[in-house]
Amino acid sequence: MKCQNCGHEVKEGQKVCTRCGTKVEAYTMRSDTAANKKPVDPKKKKRIIVTTVSAAAVLLVLFVAFRLIGGQYSSEAKIQEITEAVDTGDAKTLKAAVDGTDISTYEAEAFLGYIDRNVGNDVFKTMLREKQYNINNYSSTIESVYDEDLNLLNISRENNKWGVFENYSLSIPKHNVNVANEAGVPFTAEINGEKVENDGSEQKTAELIPGAYDVPLTAEVGEETYDGTLSIPFENYGEGEQVEAVPEFNFVYLTMDPDIYSYGLYGNEENFSYTVNGEEAKVSEDEDQVYGPYPLDEELEVKGALEADGKTFESEPETIALDAEDRDVYEGVYPVSLTFDSEEIDKHADAEFERQIAEDDREQFEENLEEEVGYFIDSYLYALEDMYRYGEIAYMDDYMTKGTASYDTLVSNIENDSFPNLTIYEIEVTEYERDGEDIYIEVFTERLNDNLDDFKTYKTAYYITYDDEELDFTIEGFEDV
Repeated sequence: MKCQNCGHEVKEGQKVCTRCGTKVEAYTMRSDTAANKKPVDPKKKKRIIVTTVSAAAVLLVLFVAFRLIGGQYSSEAKIQEITEAVDTGDAKTLKAAVDGTDISTYEAEAFLGYIDRNVGNDVFKTMLREKQYNINNYSSTIESVYDEDLNLLNISRENNKWGVFENYSLSIPKHNVNVANEAGVPFTAEINGEKVENDGSEQKTAELIPGAYDVPLTAEVGEETYDGTLSIPFENYGEGEQVEAVPEFNFVYLTMDPDIYSYGLYGNEENFSYTVNGEEAKVSEDEDQVYGPYPLDEELEVKGALEADGKTFESEPETIALDAEDRDVYEGVYPVSLTFDSEEIDKHADAEFERQIAEDDREQFEENLEEEVGYFIDSYLYALEDMYRYGEIAYMDDYMTKGTASYDTLVSNIENDSFPNLTIYEIEVTEYERDGEDIYIEVFTERLNDNLDDFKTYKTAYYITYDDEELDFTIEGFEDV
């Protein structure tokens, strides 16, 4: 027998090879065991190998399936679906991922738009990862993502799937949407596939998940149809778990502001008229001194006209072109400033004012014409006293026409000193007749002069002409009767 290690001859009973030191028992036992083994059937050996490999394969498949199914229901998988939808803007992916709420593709698109516009995609994904960490590492069963007070999304841990896997679901809460229709204009719109008809009042419109919704609308005002947008600003989400939707109509009302401050004209709207694009401005049915509505994004030429005492004054044309931004700034009512020729209007207004005063004076004068004649005669007689006292015919210039017979008579009386230091008392008009511009009166007077020893009574008839333009009288003649 030789050493299996070095080939040196080993004697029977020797336990260790004297050359290399290898134990003889080890390989002797192996040799004996091998010699005692029976030969194995090759077919049986093949079956054993196949069975072993199959079992290993089944275990591998089960392991992979376990990992795949477990991953499908993990929070990581759910978050990944949302993240992918946010990154790609894929509304269908988002809709499929949200299994805790029944949402439409329309809502999913609006939700993604809101995240991009108001939150930021990266910020939103960071918040998602934080909530995922919390629900995986703490005992919470639900984590929520908020944009300030607005609940955007909930991650919930549900009961184990088949009693083995952790099960998570995503839900996006829905909120009531109410229309705040301050304009009171009825409109129709389509929201989430449903037709909405608003009667011009505040009313519930829909239930929607948070999103950026700009809903086209159609409004009818009078006989005209206008489009617009129903804005649903979830960023203004407030108390009561509701959002106020605001209709923004693509029309504007006008108020007119003429720069006229003349007395009697300022603020007197009935004296003004206006045209828009050559047509009479439409007065609003709901409010005085408001005109329209007129469509936005359309050039408008506005002109004003002032009607004052039979004369018309026109303003300079004012051209305006408004868009949605102007509508928001002016809250749907745009003031139009109109420029008139103030100097010309003031001149006309002053003349008219004077004319009116004169007209009023004339009316009053005419109503009291008999009294006015009496005042005239009183004044004439006082002037007559001064004429004789000072010997000046000029005192008669305001009462008579030079060259008339009566005038010449007075001149002769002065020259002859007929009534020196004349004094007149007790003036009384006893007769008054009028025929157009001709007036006849009789006057009693008590007179005294240096040629008389006592008062003398005179009854004198006066023929007077009345000037209704100058409101004045002229003595054409007189005689004692």
